[in-house]
Amino acid sequence: MLDDHASLYYEELDDFGSTTLKKPRHAKQCELCGLCHRTGRRCKKQKGCKGQLIDTIINFRDNLEEEIFSTAQEHAQKCDLMLCLGTTMTVTPANELVEMGQQPLRIVVCNRQKTDVDKLCVLKDSSGQQLGSRVFGDCDILISKVMWHLMTHDALQNWEQQRDARMKEYDMKRTES
Repeated sequence: MLDDHASLYYEELDDFGSTTLKKPRHAKQCELCGLCHRTGRRCKKQKGCKGQLIDTIINFRDNLEEEIFSTAQEHAQKCDLMLCLGTTMTVTPANELVEMGQQPLRIVVCNRQKTDVDKLCVLKDSSGQQLGSRVFGDCDILISKVMWHLMTHDALQNWEQQRDARMKEYDMKRTES
């Protein structure tokens, strides 16, 4: 979740040279885009961690590095099923990736709010088969269910057991930013 107050603080500084907003204690300005990616919440899952949580979304005014975007475009153009998880798909240029997939376009959107792409999820092919799906709900629940169906019990259990190692890796990346 984006901490809009901290980002708004930095936006006003950038736009007007000053702000009447009080800088939140947790606010830290991103060197690339000038926004604050900290959510204002702390990690509670890892015992003793309490590290700052950061968002992993593309915000308005955010800097989307060319290398990252061009790689995303390559993958989007190759995909035969586009999964759009937890996004309103309103921030350009990232929202342009959604319709770059192979034809016929198959899109699954999981988000709590309606999006402009919802209508594409229910398109049908020439035989009347629906090409995508629209899920109103939580992404982590959906992906957990998908993983349960795609992975063997042992593989899923192994993946879950490696969570601590993945969290340490994420934490190291988080402290670098």
